[in-house]
Amino acid sequence: MSGAPDLLYVRARAALLDVAEALDEQLDAVVLVGAQAVYH
Repeated sequence: MSGAPDLLYVRARAALLDVAEALDEQLDAVVLVGAQAVYH
């Protein structure tokens, strides 16, 4: 184990954050939970 994050994890996280940003105008109707919610 190299300590580097898995590339699939990095891509999935980036996609989730991109979607959260794209839904910015709809945030009152969206519930985002988990660690990514804290980050956003």
